[in-house]
Amino acid sequence: MGSLSRVAALLAAVCLASGVSGCATRQPTPEQPPAPVEWRLSPDAATTYYYLLLEQAGRNGNMRDALTAIEQLVALDPSPRVFIDGGSFLLSRKEATLARQVLQEGVTRYPDDLDITLLLVETYLEENRTGDALYTLRSFVTAHGDDEQARQELALLLVKTRNFAEADKLLAAIAERNRTPVLRYYHARALVGLNRHSEALGQLRKAVKAAPDFLEAWAELAFIYELRKDYVEAERTYEQIITLDESNQDVWLRLIAISLKLNNPAKAYELARQGPETFGFLLTAATLFLEEKFYEQADALLTVVKDTPGAPEEVYFYLAVLSFEGKRDPAGALHWLSEITPSNKYHDRALRLKSQLQYETGDLTGALATLKEGQKLYPGQKEFWQMEAQLYLNSDKPDAALTVMDEARTFWPDDAEIAFMRGIILDERGQKAEAFAMMEQVIADHPRHAQALNYVGYTLAEQGRDLDRALELITRALEESPDSTYIIDSLAWTHYRRGELNEAWQAISRAVELGASDPTIWEHYGDIAAALGKKAEARKGYRKALEMSPANAADVTAKLKNL
Repeated sequence: MGSLSRVAALLAAVCLASGVSGCATRQPTPEQPPAPVEWRLSPDAATTYYYLLLEQAGRNGNMRDALTAIEQLVALDPSPRVFIDGGSFLLSRKEATLARQVLQEGVTRYPDDLDITLLLVETYLEENRTGDALYTLRSFVTAHGDDEQARQELALLLVKTRNFAEADKLLAAIAERNRTPVLRYYHARALVGLNRHSEALGQLRKAVKAAPDFLEAWAELAFIYELRKDYVEAERTYEQIITLDESNQDVWLRLIAISLKLNNPAKAYELARQGPETFGFLLTAATLFLEEKFYEQADALLTVVKDTPGAPEEVYFYLAVLSFEGKRDPAGALHWLSEITPSNKYHDRALRLKSQLQYETGDLTGALATLKEGQKLYPGQKEFWQMEAQLYLNSDKPDAALTVMDEARTFWPDDAEIAFMRGIILDERGQKAEAFAMMEQVIADHPRHAQALNYVGYTLAEQGRDLDRALELITRALEESPDSTYIIDSLAWTHYRRGELNEAWQAISRAVELGASDPTIWEHYGDIAAALGKKAEARKGYRKALEMSPANAADVTAKLKNL
């Protein structure tokens, strides 16, 4: 029997084609009650009926009738089509477990049917059971080594599940004449995952040459150019995508971002005005200009939004950011923030920015009051408590900061950031042992918390104890935050404490190359350089540290003189 879409055409023929007893309406006499109708359906008519029942169950959401229909269909006509229709129906209703029961029976009956196997794979993917999905498809490929389509389907699944090396091996084995644009696209994604960008570009160029409208391949091509920082080619590629899909907001935004990277704000602004005429697009584009500090263009875009009828209140938040960051006008920023009402989705962010502005203009009382308002209106947002504690810390009031964090921990007892901040406050209060214990607890509960790992590792290195563990903790922290200058500095200092001067120099050099702005990092640079006999570099490090007015300026000055 055919799929559900064919059922309606058969409905009118049920009575005539199947010899149904009782199709005509019976007219009972006044003295005799009507007799019950008995339906005796032929197999074809019964199959039609249960397909209709399945279709109706789908419309009504009646899963009991749906399962009855599928069960009867399997009994009446256990063909591959029935298993595919039944499994597809249940999958479309997000009933992966029930679909799997049907499809597993289908695979047992028809082990050579790839379509049934692929649907079974889909039931595993629906539940994020990628291991089972891969095992099922690999088993089919093993049993059907000459099935080219099965091998291709496995390769695509391997790419989607980030098994890039295995996918590359399968896709590379496909003959050049059999490589479709889609296969080239997936092969390119595997190659990107293996950091073989040049080969990926080759596959994608062939894909778009064969299929010029293949948007996904063009997008992947642009992505690789961006990875390689080839912004000129990336720009050309995104422009090609725009010719294929003018309404694609994300591509317009990528073009704007690349123009800004190429230091061409005029072109970026022109693109922003040519793109989709929606408030969301214009506000996002304005954010790109703000992030790259092209304030004139950001101001122009935000003015367009503000002056357009029906403009969302969110524009006032962006105008506040512009006033604060671009115009250095805190009063203007506070004015714009006052335009955002409590019903607006940006109101919580407006309160946090308002508090920051009040603090930076010397109004600590107002800043704290604003945060208290935020805590009352948004009790589920821990940021208001964290900001309050930070303001107290900045104002040299660690006792008040600790009180705020202790209150926050009653609401978020298992939160890593709250616990970490409490540890920092304890450290500021001089309670080093309690702070260290707090950070150890954060690591125990959250083994990948980079800042806590760094704190414990650096403390051990600074104290010159358990240096093997210090190195292990800091290495783990770097895995989570590989470009953190503070963590790289901790790595350098740990190597220094271990007597591994070459490794220490390599790490501290990278820390300063990334733009270190902490006097301690430059002091470490000087210490490591001095230990290696690099006196000129040591002087550079100590002088840089002194330029930043460190608390231990006398000690650094003494080191500089001793050189």
